Amino acid sequence: MYGDSPKSENAIGPNTPDVDTDGYHLKISGPNGTLYADFASTNAAKGLIESLKESSINVDLQDYGSFEKVGNIGIILSRSDRDMHTGPGDIVLYNGKSVVIFYGSNSWDYTPLAKIPDATADSMKAFLGNGDISLEFSVEEKNSA
Repeated sequence: MYGDSPKSENAIGPNTPDVDTDGYHLKISGPNGTLYADFASTNAAKGLIESLKESSINVDLQDYGSFEKVGNIGIILSRSDRDMHTGPGDIVLYNGKSVVIFYGSNSWDYTPLAKIPDATADSMKAFLGNGDISLEFSVEEKNSA
């Protein structure tokens, strides 16, 4: 269930207070183009930035519930789940190790990671396509994008 797994002592994020999430974009590249997202101000987002500075991450995502794509991010990030209503373009952490990208909406306990500005259901469906998709996550300083 969402939010039920224990927080890991090995999670990336709790010790990264000096990372400025406003200074970076999450770059998401796939077969249908590239999108940029603004990071949330959470320890999980800070941990993701630190990890992506070392190396990009490839994530295989699958459809779930006809409103989101979900995939294992390959690292465990610090969780700070909260009840939230998501919409197209929201990118959240689920269970500390899965990333969820929304093309529809849902309400549940998640940890915010990032948001694709001006995303719509149609633009996200076009980017994510039908069925499974592999995306590359990387980080860029905002002044270089």
